Amino acid sequence: MKRINVIPLSENHRRAISIRVRLLDEMLGEFEQYARGREIHSVFYQEVNNLSPSQRRLVLADIERMRRLMREMKATLGLEPGVENVGRLIWGKSSAFWQVLIETTSKHLKGYGDVPPELARYLDPRMETLIKHLGMVTRHVGGRPTDEGSPDDAQEETGLRGEVTDDGTQEPHKA
Repeated sequence: MKRINVIPLSENHRRAISIRVRLLDEMLGEFEQYARGREIHSVFYQEVNNLSPSQRRLVLADIERMRRLMREMKATLGLEPGVENVGRLIWGKSSAFWQVLIETTSKHLKGYGDVPPELARYLDPRMETLIKHLGMVTRHVGGRPTDEGSPDDAQEETGLRGEVTDDGTQEPHKA
């Protein structure tokens, strides 16, 4: 077995290199999924994977070459891999995104011009329901949002009441 000489480096250098190579590795993981045929087909987000079989093989081969070099760098520079807890990733993204949904209610859309009352009556309960369920996703993975607010605060901040069911009908607020 080939002995690897570890190059000494400061913690600051180790951290800076590790973070950058880790971000590259995370991106390569996504590219690998695409090369293996990943496509997402959701309501408002869709991916079309038009990579040819030849492109897929070439991408996978280059990813493997980069990962081989990254493994060698990890050993030579004594770099540690980062480990992501998927629950924390979900919690972080969902707890940060609820504000975007709040800003899609009629109260906040007034900054783009007058909001017709019919739009407010239609949109607000639906946004409240989306905010509520996003908060539930956050709780399902075990996180609690920050002190700056939470999806639970959305009803209070928006002043919205009620819930929209899956079929689009509105139920009154349950106190």
